[in-house]
Amino acid sequence: MTPKPPDLPDTFDLSIVLVSWNTRDLLRDCLCSVRAALAASPAFHAEIWVVDNASSDGSAGMVRESFPEVLLLENTKNQGFARAANAALRRATGRCWLLLNPDTLVPAGALPALCDALVSREDAAVCGPLLENADGSPQFSWARFPGMVSEWTGHLDRSQCPYPLADFASPPARARMAPFTPDWVGGACFLIRARAARQVGLLDEGFFFSGEETEWCHRLRRRLGDAGGRTLLIPSITVTHLGGQSSRHAAPRVTRRQRCQSAVRLYRKQYGALSPAAWAAGALALARLALSPLRVQGRAR
Repeated sequence: MTPKPPDLPDTFDLSIVLVSWNTRDLLRDCLCSVRAALAASPAFHAEIWVVDNASSDGSAGMVRESFPEVLLLENTKNQGFARAANAALRRATGRCWLLLNPDTLVPAGALPALCDALVSREDAAVCGPLLENADGSPQFSWARFPGMVSEWTGHLDRSQCPYPLADFASPPARARMAPFTPDWVGGACFLIRARAARQVGLLDEGFFFSGEETEWCHRLRRRLGDAGGRTLLIPSITVTHLGGQSSRHAAPRVTRRQRCQSAVRLYRKQYGALSPAAWAAGALALARLALSPLRVQGRAR
């Protein structure tokens, strides 16, 4: 990371926040990619925070030894993603904040380009890149806000995208795509304008795992409206996301239960805690949780 010259004000272009739980090797690779990306853009100044959620694999020690430029916070127990991330965000001094998963790899140029894309759009509070799998195939990391239909069908609605989804498999095609405005983008690489985040509040710590970035996008849009609360997906900027690397350390039934709890909380916040829509969508989420062991058994036969 290039040190900030002493004559610059006490504000970085970007604060990068990673929450780690037993992903030491992936975290090392991610931080190496971030370090190289920042070195390739010496005029772009960033601070890096890692919040370790009581990992048992030596993640915190690896960060201290190999990445002395990183600001490290160590929790004595796993506090979940939102609470851990907020601990760093409260200390962040960047004009933009980036939530970045440890199982990502950031190419040179991506971070300044993402910040430029967000800052250039006064109507936007959040943006995300197109996420890619390790083989370069696209991940469709955006959708409309979930609800009854998505719970019933098990599929998210990606119809806000103005391009054929098949075109995302072609790097030249997506390089020509302009940003578009879905309801939310995935939290693996999630850039938010610091000013907007302070206006509406930080991540909801009632979410332990999953759903917190969707609720944040919903809150931003509700509070700031079209004039400053939009979310952007930038297809021409890509970040590799290996996916699911922290959750694989938890028992599948625990992960399913946490996702269900997050869905129920999200619907109550979207629709209102006492609204019929919240109760109906939440009931479907609970039904899917109850039936999930049967689906797993069916696939195993």
